[in-house]
Amino acid sequence: MSNITVNPANGPITVTVTVTSLQVVGIGISVIMPDGNTETESYITDSKANNPYNKVLTLAPGSCSGYYVVGSYTIIDPIGAGNPYTIVMSLQQLGVALLPNITLTGTSAAGKVNRTGTFKIN
Repeated sequence: MSNITVNPANGPITVTVTVTSLQVVGIGISVIMPDGNTETESYITDSKANNPYNKVLTLAPGSCSGYYVVGSYTIIDPIGAGNPYTIVMSLQQLGVALLPNITLTGTSAAGKVNRTGTFKIN
């Protein structure tokens, strides 16, 4: 989990996911309340339809402290070719990426590879 700080004065938060992979990567983005259980937003797409994927969250920057933004990724390789992949997830405000980014790298395997990256907003 990566802690990240947003500035309420800088407007809406955008999640950006960029994928480099020979396989199509399933992308799921969820916003979770500070209780760690209650989901307030959820979006699903894949890297074939949207790469990069940019989604403006409805989460208000002024009231998002303690919330989690979770990226869930599924790499499907039916033949197990062992191809490398890189998934970069970032949060942005005013078109500028906030630091840190989450970078997930690895190699595809036969069947599914599931990866997750989580930001906790300060």
